[in-house]
Amino acid sequence: MVVTAPALVLPDEQSWALWGPDPAELGLRADHGPPERLRDALVPESSLGAAADALLGRLPDETAVQRSAAPTGTVSVDDPEPDDCSEGGDDGDHDMMAIVGNPSADGLIMEDLKVVHGPFGTALPGGLQLSVTLDGDVVRNATVMALLRVAADTGAPTAPDLLAPAAWRATLNRALDRPTDLRAVEHERALSHVAWLRALGRLLNDQRLATAAGHTVVALRRDSPTAQEQVAHLGSLLKRRTIRRRLEGRARLDADTVAARGLRGPIARAAGIPDDARGTDPAYVAMGFSPLTAAGGDAWARAGLRVAEALAAVDLCRRLADRSASTCHAVAAPAVEGPRGPLSAQRIGDRWRLSAAGADAARRAAADLMIGCEWSSALMAAVSLDLSPWNIDAHE
Repeated sequence: MVVTAPALVLPDEQSWALWGPDPAELGLRADHGPPERLRDALVPESSLGAAADALLGRLPDETAVQRSAAPTGTVSVDDPEPDDCSEGGDDGDHDMMAIVGNPSADGLIMEDLKVVHGPFGTALPGGLQLSVTLDGDVVRNATVMALLRVAADTGAPTAPDLLAPAAWRATLNRALDRPTDLRAVEHERALSHVAWLRALGRLLNDQRLATAAGHTVVALRRDSPTAQEQVAHLGSLLKRRTIRRRLEGRARLDADTVAARGLRGPIARAAGIPDDARGTDPAYVAMGFSPLTAAGGDAWARAGLRVAEALAAVDLCRRLADRSASTCHAVAAPAVEGPRGPLSAQRIGDRWRLSAAGADAARRAAADLMIGCEWSSALMAAVSLDLSPWNIDAHE
């Protein structure tokens, strides 16, 4: 398969890897440059709000726009205030301005520059927006906002985070004491981690990694017998010196910081903390599962851990299928380990209490990690945490 056509992909490639069709299956690759130069686009049938519509409006008239259904037809977008709006990306022209203000770290006098990155058309997950103040090209302060939410539904809520629909379905089923499809959860985990790796390759401008990850996404979606081998190959690509030197030591979160900030899931495990709801889940314990961890707590450790977890997830899918145990009851373990951490749901009368523990903490940590970094390194810090742009609300 040859991927040839650059395209505007909304909300992002990672979402479509889970929903389908993946852009690679359509011969497309996400391009984060000016929409005016693109001739292809992949977007959901429902609107993603004014920021996404603005990008679509900049496409040439001859652009072939493919529309596909997302897991839910009702999406709410928290559009930023007009002063905070951005057309996406950092490829636009900027007017010259007077250079006034205090000397920066390099001794040059620069005016602080406010930059809004996102919420669409960037290397970040669609719906995630960074608002930063730059001193030259160094981030002085930063805010990370998640702008997407699934509108409240009647009865049992639908998956509130569409970057983890299978994990949330399993979470809601457990709250209702219904069978959970663990194989779907593990398949989603493998897809999510590999799709994140493709986004990382795009950010690093590493075509080998991005292309290989794209092929692996398609193999996973098709349950190809070569999928496990392809995931393992991604691990070998990560070990190349050109990638390792760009990730190692970056955006480090040690175990003490992770615990103090309430960070969960892969972020915690990459710092050596075995924080994984599957570790006490009877269904996983019966299969001899134990959480994977890594040392270092930096972007390099998080990337390597996600490859290892994707490999383990593929193996778990096979074992669950062989045991005919992918659908099971596990009322003793109400939490489900999603791709980014534990998910839980509790029904209290006519209300639902939903929780994605660590999601808000991860966005706050990303903002803090960006401060003091040059812009490219700041983006790397944010992407390395695999942030979700979806807000989790209690449902009436």
